[in-house]
Amino acid sequence: VTLRYEYGAAHAKALPRLVRSYARASAPLRTSEARWRAWLPQIAFGRAWLSRELQWDAYTVRSGATYEDCRGRHIISQGGYYQYDFGFQGAFRDPLQHMLPMIYADPSLARDVLLYSAQEQPRGGQIPYAMSELCRPYKFGNADDLDVWLLLAASEYGLATRDFKLFDSRIPFAGGGSGTLWDHLKLAFHHQQSLLGSHGGYLALDTGDWSDFSTSFLQMTESTLVDAQAAYIYPRLALLAQARGDHAFASALRQAGRQALQTTRAQWTPSGWYARGYAGDAQIGTGAIFGEPQPWAILAGAQDRGRARTLVANIRRFLTGEGAPAQLHGPARFGSAQSPAADDPAVTEHSHPSTGAIG
Repeated sequence: VTLRYEYGAAHAKALPRLVRSYARASAPLRTSEARWRAWLPQIAFGRAWLSRELQWDAYTVRSGATYEDCRGRHIISQGGYYQYDFGFQGAFRDPLQHMLPMIYADPSLARDVLLYSAQEQPRGGQIPYAMSELCRPYKFGNADDLDVWLLLAASEYGLATRDFKLFDSRIPFAGGGSGTLWDHLKLAFHHQQSLLGSHGGYLALDTGDWSDFSTSFLQMTESTLVDAQAAYIYPRLALLAQARGDHAFASALRQAGRQALQTTRAQWTPSGWYARGYAGDAQIGTGAIFGEPQPWAILAGAQDRGRARTLVANIRRFLTGEGAPAQLHGPARFGSAQSPAADDPAVTEHSHPSTGAIG
């Protein structure tokens, strides 16, 4: 006798229908396996382990999708105890990162994540750090990069799918009222620009940027990382605005993108990398390379060929450990770090307390 069990959560009225549906399935496991096999990327890189890793990564991202009844949309969460212990959907940026490959592999899922995320935005502009169970705002503090992730996800989706009609869809604002998805994106842009600080970086607010607690560990007040992100994202959103015929918005985006690119270029340090930001008037990241802003600066085209070679060499030396002194036991076996080894003799800058991004 083979027994099969359903597990999950659903409204009581829906349970009988779900049970009947799965009870009629003769071989649900084999059917599921066949559908996954047909969807997974089948690419040969000449290294079998790399092809398997790509399939595993694709599976783990898409299998993280769940349906959020409180919004009527699917979301790709962090999973783990965040999702299944207390219904945590965050940070706001995380599902928007997870959906990017789905734009090409599962566009309908990517669309759902985008629409789900836009509904978290209030009319005031400051997007909550995350959602907890039943779409309740999670009070954790404010971050300065949430708008740019919404803009990146929207621009990538629109440019890839050419689904321009989606941006005319009416989407609720958190707290009441509604606007088109395009209205939400314009609000995100204007709110992001309201966070510009005295050095041209974006104000770090309570929790900083992509690296949580950079305000505490680095005493960061302005973030170069977000400048580099804006320098890459704004011109891409401008292409979408141009395609939709919103020439005024496209012009504003390009102008802001040029300013962000200029600010990013100005953060090039004599050591051969881009600084991390500011703590008051003190620049962070002159005596140690921080990994976060470097790839975004490269994507934005902030460097010429010479600086590009220097930057890549420094990433390999300080973050991957290639050519590092023997006492550091490099190079790294699994990818690169976000910051260099604390005992690297060429590192002259350390965070306080020492448990932060640089030991």
